[in-house]
Amino acid sequence: MNENDATRAFQVLAEALSASQFSWLLDEVLAEIRRGKPKEKRVRVGEASEFVLVTDELEPARGRSATFVESIEYTPSERLEILLSALERGVVAPISMEEEIANTLLEMTKQPTTAGAAAIFKFVDEGDGGGSRESNQQDRQKRAALGRDLARSLTQCKNAIHAAE
Repeated sequence: MNENDATRAFQVLAEALSASQFSWLLDEVLAEIRRGKPKEKRVRVGEASEFVLVTDELEPARGRSATFVESIEYTPSERLEILLSALERGVVAPISMEEEIANTLLEMTKQPTTAGAAAIFKFVDEGDGGGSRESNQQDRQKRAALGRDLARSLTQCKNAIHAAE
């Protein structure tokens, strides 16, 4: 995948997230991208230094180097990879976690994990909103299928990014 393809893929995914209930995920990704990629930079400190080092530490001896951290811009492929990883952590992982919670609840209540046994529980919103979402077997199965499909698609996209390297 070349840089133009990565830019287009990022834009398409960003627009889809922006128009969905996952716009918060896009906001987090964009904030991370704005911060940039930290990179150490060594600067030689000479007699006629043009900068002033402000620090609580002792000044480095003249003729030596000092290390600073600078922020460099992510490449389009790196930006796309950040977005794909966020989708895995923010969408795919919670689906798997929900199924694990259901299995754990069934185990704790000593119910068999057969088709007849189904753990039903609620996720409650934080704060004073008072909203909740019920988790039942049928809905979990639908979400799990969507999660597997999304995970496969994300893996294919990541493989396409790395194939170009």
